[in-house]
Amino acid sequence: MLPAFGSAVSPMPLFVALRASPIAQRQSRLFTRTMARHSFREHLGTSEMADSYPFGDFRIAKENVFFWSPRSIAFVNLKPILSGHVLVTPRAVKKRFRDLDADEVADLWQSVQKVAMLMERHHGAEAMTMAIQDGEAAGMTVAHCHVHIIPRHRGDFSKNDEIYDALDNANIGQAAREAQSPSSQSSTQMSQQHHHHGVAPDPQPEQQTRRTRTREEMAAEAAELREVVRRAAEHPEAFG
Repeated sequence: MLPAFGSAVSPMPLFVALRASPIAQRQSRLFTRTMARHSFREHLGTSEMADSYPFGDFRIAKENVFFWSPRSIAFVNLKPILSGHVLVTPRAVKKRFRDLDADEVADLWQSVQKVAMLMERHHGAEAMTMAIQDGEAAGMTVAHCHVHIIPRHRGDFSKNDEIYDALDNANIGQAAREAQSPSSQSSTQMSQQHHHHGVAPDPQPEQQTRRTRTREEMAAEAAELREVVRRAAEHPEAFG
C-alpha cells in the first residue's frame, strides 16, 4: 500500500541510492574506458578492402600495415632507428598536426597508445619514445603527419637524447625515393605505381649501418605484428 502524500517515509533508501549511483557510474565509466583502451579486436583490419594507403606522395602496401583504426593506420618502418620502430599516421593526407580535426586527433593518439603498448610488450622494452616531427624545420621528410613509436632499452644510445639526432638523420622520404629508383627495384620489388614503406627491425644504430629493407622483410615484420594484434584481441586481459 503506497503511503499517503505528505506522510513520513524513511529517507534511507533514497539516500543510499543517491550515494551509490555516482560510485556505480564511476565504476561503469572506468570499466568502459579500460575496455576501450585495451580492446584490439577492432584493429585487425579484417574488413579492409584497400590494397594500399596514402603516405604523403607515397603508398603504403596493405601487407606492411599491421594495425587499423577508423582514422589511422600503423605500419612498419623503411629504415628503423631501433628494433620495433614503427609509424602511426592518419588515413587522410594531412601535412601538419594542426590540420587534423578533433576526431582525427583523438583517433591518432588512441592508436598511438595501443600500438605503443603492443610494441613495448612484444619487444620487452623498458620504455617508449613517441615523437612527431611536425614540419620540415622539425625534420619531417614526408608531408604527412605521423608519429614515430620506438621501443627503448637502457643503453640503446650512449646519450639518451641522441635518439632525436637519429630521427633527424633518418630521412624517410629520401629512403623511399631511393627505394623506388630503377637500381633498387629488383631488391625491394617496389612498383612504379606504389612506393611501399615497411620495415623489419635493425640492430642498434651505433653498431651497424641501417639499410633499406626488402619488400619480403617488410611484409614478414608486419605479418609478425599483425599476429601480435590478433593475440591481444583474443587475450585483452594480458594488457590490463
